Amino acid sequence: MTIERGVLGGAFVAVGILLIVFHTVFSDQVRRIRDALGKSDPLLRWGNWWTGDYARGGLIALRVVGILFGLFFLSEGILILARILD
Repeated sequence: MTIERGVLGGAFVAVGILLIVFHTVFSDQVRRIRDALGKSDPLLRWGNWWTGDYARGGLIALRVVGILFGLFFLSEGILILARILD
């Protein structure tokens, strides 16, 4: 049981770190690549749907939500690992 919880905690920590790194470092690069390919993101609806231009507020909100999810996963993973070691 503790091995499975350790794997789960480690996975949560890894997902949290990946989300935080992706949304702080790589999100601008991904946006530039998608813009260069001429694709927009119709699911966000925060930018101009037809031209692929993004509204700054939409990108900031998307980054904040991604970072918050990363912090949540990171903290939950640390708590799971701390309970195992305790």
